[in-house]
Amino acid sequence: MSANDVDVTQASEILRGLRLVDTDLFLRTFLPVDSADIAQVASTLPQNCLSSLSSDAGDVDAVYEHVVDNANSVLGAYEGTNFVVHSHWKTFGPRNDHSGAACVLGNLQPLFRTRRLIAELETAEHEGQQDKIILLCQTSLDVAALLLPARVRSPDEATLSDDIQSLKSRICIDSAASTNAITYLVRTGEILTRLLLGHVQPTPSDAHTSYWVKHIKVLIKILSLRRTSELEGSEVRLVNVYHLNTSKLTKAIFVQNTPSWLRINTPMAMRQTNLCVQHNKGSLELCRRMQEVLAAQPDRHFVFGILVRRNGVRVFYCDRSGVLATDSWIDVRTKDRDKFIQVVLALSGLSPRLLGWDLHMKLYRNPSPGVHEFRYTTDTKLQLEDYGPPPSHAQWAIFVPDDDTSTEGVWYFTVQQTNVQWDSSVIGPASISWMVRKLNSDMTDVMEGPPLALKLTWARCTSLTEKELHGPTHINNVGVVLSSVKSGFVDSDGVWTEHNTENLCHDIQTTEVSRHWSEKAPGPVEARVLVKTLSQTIGWPVRFFTDLTELVKTIRDALQGHRNLYFKNGVLHRNITPDSILIRPTAFNSDHSSQDPSDTTAGCLIDLDHATQSDTRIEFSVADLQISQSTKMAMKEDDRTFEEVELICRRCKGDGRQAAVLSEEMKKLNLRLSYPTAEQYERWIIEPETRPPSWQNSQNTLEERTGTPAFMSHEIIKNMVHLIPHYNDGYLHCLRTDIYRSRPIHNAIHDIESFFWVLVYQCLVLLGPGRPALFTGHDWQNTPVSPAEAELRAYARDLFENESGDKKCRLFVTPRLFETQIVDNFHPYFERVKPLVREWWHLLQCTYRAYNDVAQACIHEEVLALLTMHLEIIVNGEGEMRPTEAEMNVEVGVLRERELERRKRDLEKLRNAPWIWETEGGEEEGKGKGKASGT
Repeated sequence: MSANDVDVTQASEILRGLRLVDTDLFLRTFLPVDSADIAQVASTLPQNCLSSLSSDAGDVDAVYEHVVDNANSVLGAYEGTNFVVHSHWKTFGPRNDHSGAACVLGNLQPLFRTRRLIAELETAEHEGQQDKIILLCQTSLDVAALLLPARVRSPDEATLSDDIQSLKSRICIDSAASTNAITYLVRTGEILTRLLLGHVQPTPSDAHTSYWVKHIKVLIKILSLRRTSELEGSEVRLVNVYHLNTSKLTKAIFVQNTPSWLRINTPMAMRQTNLCVQHNKGSLELCRRMQEVLAAQPDRHFVFGILVRRNGVRVFYCDRSGVLATDSWIDVRTKDRDKFIQVVLALSGLSPRLLGWDLHMKLYRNPSPGVHEFRYTTDTKLQLEDYGPPPSHAQWAIFVPDDDTSTEGVWYFTVQQTNVQWDSSVIGPASISWMVRKLNSDMTDVMEGPPLALKLTWARCTSLTEKELHGPTHINNVGVVLSSVKSGFVDSDGVWTEHNTENLCHDIQTTEVSRHWSEKAPGPVEARVLVKTLSQTIGWPVRFFTDLTELVKTIRDALQGHRNLYFKNGVLHRNITPDSILIRPTAFNSDHSSQDPSDTTAGCLIDLDHATQSDTRIEFSVADLQISQSTKMAMKEDDRTFEEVELICRRCKGDGRQAAVLSEEMKKLNLRLSYPTAEQYERWIIEPETRPPSWQNSQNTLEERTGTPAFMSHEIIKNMVHLIPHYNDGYLHCLRTDIYRSRPIHNAIHDIESFFWVLVYQCLVLLGPGRPALFTGHDWQNTPVSPAEAELRAYARDLFENESGDKKCRLFVTPRLFETQIVDNFHPYFERVKPLVREWWHLLQCTYRAYNDVAQACIHEEVLALLTMHLEIIVNGEGEMRPTEAEMNVEVGVLRERELERRKRDLEKLRNAPWIWETEGGEEEGKGKGKASGT
């Protein structure tokens, strides 16, 4: 499945839950504008300004252009003071083969005012228009001030700002300004010429008012294109120099790339058919674009979208819980003219918080050495280059409240991004993590103290936070959670309001979209809240291991953490991935360069976003073991001792029928099953806290299907038991006790299977320590490979990229395929891990086929014993388990040292140098180096 197909699928799923809102209620609630402002704009605009969008319904580009021109005309006509305009409207070229338009960050309102005045002057006699000419001079100077380069490049540019303000002031205080209109018009044209060319060219001696109006029109057009390129990172390439004498460019090429998603306020899409809203191609495209905005802007809580058709628009709202839309079209031609004006003014000028921006996040901008500056991303002075190269590595200041309802707190500075699950889908528990340092009170420098990990997560309002799941005390091999705080904001009345999706959309009244009988019913709308979690555990994902010892040890330690969390707190993780298994440095401030890396690191389990907790434990009692003597005698046949019979009885919790079935199966098969000792069973009876949690009555595990599909059990993905026992497959045929109404209950065995797939993933797609993956995302589609490697990639895609999990199911149903299709395709570097993987695979097969309450109590210890045993074998490296040539060659040694050096730089950066854009000798320290991707 291609990336585009995935996007369409996600968009379709989101639109399946689309809800409609009465259009007037939607506008009053989300996009409030004073009626006086609307009336002022309506009276200023020409009556035919907002006409039919296009005479040709199929001319998509023309429709976009007309909507954008109309919207910018509204901004140019607005003369009120209630709005501080921060965005403008523009069309853009092909994005994934589709043209488009959007409301884009950047205040160009003076430009649109100037265009309106020039149009009026061009269509009227200039005599008697002196007042309008003076107004044109004032607005043109506003444009010049707005378009001043953010980075001063010459001495003349340094004086331009003063000259602009001086001329504006002179015009304002000149009582005879109208009489001197042409003089001020000439001076304004000269300032704009200096802004474009850096100098003033000779003025034609016979220049009249019409010449200067045209001159200013062309200059402002070129300057606005240059300003747009700075704001959005697009390219404007001018061929031949502007000629003052002709007031035009003899030749110009404008290459306008699509604006970065970072700069888009409100995306647009075009409706081209008359199908219902949720199935229209334009609706799907709009949903995808809103997804892109939320994915690219971590400081965005929700986003609006505009669906366009020939004669009108429809407004959408999208947050982490779902999508709303107006229930009718806003006809811009006649009756809904005022509503269109309201939409444009609101989206271009409402407070950023009301348009979805988080005012508790500021972008780090380093304007000069030693000066540290933080700005909101809606700031008019901010440009795309301020995000850094590349923008995905931008650094932020993030405010974390002291508690859930506090307006007091601390700002943290993000040193390095560590993990992103922000863009997987609009709907759901998106998260993003950074390594951070605490900022001082005036945000000028970081404070002393260890670095921390900060994660933002859109969690269900009803879910426990990571801090609540972790508890107040330390748990070995589990990341230490310091706090989990639900973010909020203070409204205009000074009232603190939680940042949850119900509050963000004002709990507005909605109706469901009518659907065809064959369509799926929309799922329930789940309110989500932005949670900020601070942890003191730092490290690198398991994929950054330096050798096989560290790989196996890290997974073993993290599984031990899973066991501790499971038995101590009754918490099931439910999302085991390579990113949730951390290689943690055991002593942050020590220099371990001369030591074996595996001696200075330990494995750790982090990220409890998907975790759930049970408040009950599995019951064990002495009565369970009271099996009739006749049953025991029947099981004792074939020279089986009473001790062996007792083991089988304890394994089945005294269920005589199950014990008899297991005993019968054991006669035929050589299986690996866990059998608790009498002491273990007695401890479970006497000490309830040592028992595993029970999930039989947990709605979370019965109804939720959660986790990362690449590493999830097929049972959880499909919500069905994937092991249908066959009498001739060499394994057991017993009943499981972790099934509820034919559905598997997510419990320990499914998480342990995820640990297994994490290990298999490293062996199958990595080429050694620190080596790039065999395939990364969808890059494999365009990379030429050998037939053998192409076959391997096909296996890997089926196993880890196919979200249905069917490949895993086939392997469990036909276990012998695992050796030929998976193990045989391991990279030679992982040769010594093969015995561990084979035994673990066999253990999973045996355990799944006879999984019950006792197996749940023993499975952790059994897998841990397996991992510890093979870890010792790998460390000793004797006999057939000596390190292979693939492990010991020179290239692997170089890669290992490179990874160790990268870790050292990461730790140094966290300790000493958080300001990565500091400049020394005119060169940016971090420019071009990129960021290490592991911390």
